Amino acid sequence: MYTSFSVCFTFFKFWIIYLCNKKPYSKNQHAAFNLFQPTFRIPQSERHSVFLVPKKYISFLRLLFSPVSSTGFQKTSDGRTYIYDNSRSGFLQRAEYVSYFSGEQVNGGIYKGELAFCSSILDSVVVFVCALLFMPLLFIHSLFKLDKAPYATLFKEILETINLVKICRKNNINTIFWFSIYEKDSNLGTLILQNYGIQINKIPSEVPLAIWNKIIIADKLCVCMGYQFDEIEFYKDSIFVNEFDLWGPERVLDNIGKYSVAVPVHKHTIGFYSTGAWIRKLENHADQGLDMVAMEESVKQTVKKFCIKNTAYKFIVFLHPRERSPKYLERTLKKYQDDFSGVDYEILDASLNSSNSFECVDLAVAFQSTIVYERLYYGFKTLLMPIGSKSFPVEKSTIENICAFNEETLFEKITTNSGLTNTEFFKKNRINHLAKFLYN
Repeated sequence: MYTSFSVCFTFFKFWIIYLCNKKPYSKNQHAAFNLFQPTFRIPQSERHSVFLVPKKYISFLRLLFSPVSSTGFQKTSDGRTYIYDNSRSGFLQRAEYVSYFSGEQVNGGIYKGELAFCSSILDSVVVFVCALLFMPLLFIHSLFKLDKAPYATLFKEILETINLVKICRKNNINTIFWFSIYEKDSNLGTLILQNYGIQINKIPSEVPLAIWNKIIIADKLCVCMGYQFDEIEFYKDSIFVNEFDLWGPERVLDNIGKYSVAVPVHKHTIGFYSTGAWIRKLENHADQGLDMVAMEESVKQTVKKFCIKNTAYKFIVFLHPRERSPKYLERTLKKYQDDFSGVDYEILDASLNSSNSFECVDLAVAFQSTIVYERLYYGFKTLLMPIGSKSFPVEKSTIENICAFNEETLFEKITTNSGLTNTEFFKKNRINHLAKFLYN
């Protein structure tokens, strides 16, 4: 009961902190502001609904008094080191990843998506009363905001945090490797667990921190790509971390054996890596404050123009995993047939893994995609065209040397860099810190 009340009170306190500060400065203030940032957990089409908060509150009440179907906890061996993640589907891959880089054995997992339950009637009553008092205030506050989703998800986040704390204390857990840190309550959850002496190590995935993780609170940050070090310096006022370590992309164990040695590259080839943004839009996923579909389509058209004018290059398209799925593959093939009409192009065999096919193109181009940072990690030539991006690249980052923001610049960068070796490319553009392995 005490844990339930304590967590409820903490969330209420941080809402007050958010209300009383126009701009965050301290660690607590940043965690409070992060708590009210956009979230993936509400579909894009529902986020502006006036009555979203009371609607989600009613759903929350059902959770309070529903039978417990899962404890959200998995123990695989004796020990005190656990992974915290949204779901259990990626546990084995992530446990191997953590063990490889940390040298520690992972003893189990805790899964956020399964923690929305009450384990006792007493807890249900305490949370019910606290949420009942909190809901009208949140509802009123949400009326002054266009995006109501951050307020509507707080009830569920309270319940998940209560059970996270209880699991850690009951099982004497002292180290958490925290994935899916883009969840807006991850920093408040960190502060709560740190109060119990638990070490929090966060893994941000190989995406720019600027997208969802400008605010990070942790004991250690396990960096997934070199560019994140540039961002850590740029956002240093909102990153409260004691230690940093470069690990690598989360799926690095799938191909590190192949690319930790020199692999021959197919010369005179250009590749385009898709983000699959158009499918995300179809599936009503939350956006990042810009029209990624329109931006990526613009990049495609620019690459298309280059290929029409420069037929000496072989052009290969690398599909996003969503585009390769049986549900969308036929539609995807038709879309690219229309997008690149007039171009002699090839789509990488859908049965092949893009991250095991880096050598298939000498130079890759993308709007933005996690896989391009994996290419850079292994020392393969890559250009970005992040037109419309508001916070990429950060100021003074040398990754800007491999970015193009208009057609003329992209044409020039493809022409001048395609003849370079991988090593020459990284040296010329002053981006050696982005690569852990560099050959050819």
